[in-house]
Parts: sequence; structure tokens; C-alpha cells
Amino acid sequence: MSRKNRKSDLSFYADECIPQPSVDYLRSKGISVTHAFDLGFIERPDRFHLKESKKMKRILLSLDADFIHFSPNDVVGHPGVICLSSSDITPKHLNKLLDKVLKNINSSAIKNSILTISIDKIRKNKKGIITLMDI
Repeated sequence: MSRKNRKSDLSFYADECIPQPSVDYLRSKGISVTHAFDLGFIERPDRFHLKESKKMKRILLSLDADFIHFSPNDVVGHPGVICLSSSDITPKHLNKLLDKVLKNINSSAIKNSILTISIDKIRKNKKGIITLMDI
């Protein structure tokens, strides 16, 4: 999944769990991000964000671990879901995780999948198969 020395082809829909400084950080790197706050999508259920991100053809970016319990069937035809997993949710730490996303993930690797990304692992759930990869 390595993406060294290539411009990212990722575009994100960040749900309301993603702090604005992390959205700003991605944008400062030239990444296209639509934030739920920008659209007034506050206190909406997870399935709402999943549906909206699919309509927008954007990868859903969240801190909400509930997405890892969704069925692989829930993301068929979806650009994908990335759940950032960390006990430290300060923007400084989340931005380190986001750098790992940008370095290691491309749009074809995540399509129809749910990824959980921690500081040292990527967990991929696709078609009922869960794999772990070191970063």
C-alpha cells in the first residue's frame, strides 16, 4: 500500500468527530476534505455520515470506533471508511496518524473497505476478511 513520492489521490469526508485543526492540517497538505461541520451535519447517526460520504464519493474519516462493527456489505460501492484509533486524540497526535494514512493508503486500497489505523498498525476489514499490517 505504499505511496511514496506520489501526490495523494484521497479525498475525505470528515465526520464531526474529527477536530477542525486536523481538517485544516489535511487541507494545508493539499488534500480535499469536506467536514461535517461545514455542512451543518452535527449530531447525526453514523449511518447518515456513511451515506453522505458515499453520495459525495469521499472516504469517510472518523474517530468513531462504531464503524468497525459495520458489515463489509455496508461499504460495498463505498469509497471506504478510515477509523483513526488512538487514546490520544489531540490534533498533534491525530495529524501523525493522518500522515501515516497519506503515506500508506491510496483510494483503490481502501475502496469497499473499513480501515482502522493506529500508530503502528492498519486493520483492514474487506468482504469479511480482517488483515493486520504493520506500518
